[in-house]
Amino acid sequence: MTTHPTAEDVAAYARNERPTEDSAFIEEARLAAIQTICDGCQRYFAVASDTASARTFAPSGTDWLYIGDCTEVTTVVEDGTTLTVSTDYQLEPVTATNFAGLAVPYNSLRRLDRCWYTDGPRGTVVVTAKWGFASVPSRIVEAVKILTRDIVDNRDVDPALLATTNPVVRAAIEDYRGPMSWGIA
Repeated sequence: MTTHPTAEDVAAYARNERPTEDSAFIEEARLAAIQTICDGCQRYFAVASDTASARTFAPSGTDWLYIGDCTEVTTVVEDGTTLTVSTDYQLEPVTATNFAGLAVPYNSLRRLDRCWYTDGPRGTVVVTAKWGFASVPSRIVEAVKILTRDIVDNRDVDPALLATTNPVVRAAIEDYRGPMSWGIA
């Protein structure tokens, strides 16, 4: 299971010749790099827990419901009625891959033969799932290392600017942008 790189991973990647007093700054830079990449992709690259938890959603009255990233859905309850996968709804993306062919978690539910029940702003759908990714994609891990080093080397520059101007980081993360993302601005 791949997770985000540690500060030690980043220091080793950067062949850190900086004194150990910089370790706190490297950790701050690493966290800023992770947040910047997650913001740019409009998703958080967390490894899914082994335990499922419930989240409540308020559908907009269409047949599509964005739920966020998850590796497995255990139950879907709509206005008190438990639904059946493949009969009442399907997980999307159906193949658990994106248009680039990369493995991605499920992030939405498609109601089959009708729209999701809505009651104004009230949450009517409860999804119990294992939220997150099976593992952090290796391209995201490498992008975090590259961006962390850029932040450390350019202490006075906004991390968001570094992420959008570094072509390696941009290319590494572009296929992992969430369905609610319109790009990195």
